[in-house]
Formats: sequence, structure tokens, C-alpha cells
Amino acid sequence: MIRKALNNAFGLVLITLFLISCGSSGGVDSRPATFNDLVGSWKLTDTDGDEVIFIFENNGDINIYDYMGDSFDQGPDCYIGPIFAFTIADLGDGEFMLDGDSSSTVSGTISGNTLVLTDSIDPLIIVRDNITVTELSENICNF
Repeated sequence: MIRKALNNAFGLVLITLFLISCGSSGGVDSRPATFNDLVGSWKLTDTDGDEVIFIFENNGDINIYDYMGDSFDQGPDCYIGPIFAFTIADLGDGEFMLDGDSSSTVSGTISGNTLVLTDSIDPLIIVRDNITVTELSENICNF
């Protein structure tokens, strides 16, 4: 009987510890992104090690640059691009329109330094980067 009580108490402790560890870690909750959240530089590193920089401008322009010195490209320490350029407009409540096409929209959520943009197919997960437009333009590949 004592053994059963101890086993029950031990089980309760384990469950309590599990629930505490799964609870809030003091992290930042995600919320709908605003246009101001997007402005700046963001980095995408895919599973192949390819690094791409997204520059969101105050005017809604987005320019995408490919870093050549990553493990995927194995090139010099420079960027090519913009490899893609388009515009984004804030529709409110974390919804954005691309290139002025109302049929091309994405939803955006932000959590700390992570931005998730989701279209009807896949999420794009990018992380805030500290490269400036000036630094980027000074490191464009010359080949």
C-alpha cells in the first residue's frame, strides 16, 4: 500500500514536471504581422544550406539576394541580385497582397525575430537579419 502511494506520488511529480516543461517558456507569442514588422532584412536558410536575404523596404518593395558564400553555392563572400523583386501591400490583420494582385495574398505572423509568411501552399519561415541595404550593396558579386 505504501509502495502504491509512492508510485502514485512519483507519477504525479513526473506529470507535473512534464506539464511545467511544456508550458510557457517565457517565449514570445506569435501575432499577425504588420507592415512595419516586415521592414528590414530577413534571412532564409533552406535545408540545403542556401542562404537568401529578403529586403523589405518602407515603400513596399521587396528585393531578394542570394548569398554565394554559403555551403550550397560554395562561392565567394558576396551576394547576387536582386534575384527577385516584387511589391507587398498591407491589407490589415496580418494579410498582405503581392504585386498589386488581389489573388496573390499571403498571411503573416511574427514571433520574436521569426516571420512566417503563408500562401495557399507553403509557409516561408524567415529570421530577422542585421545586414543593412548599404552593407548588402557593398558586397554585390562582380562576376
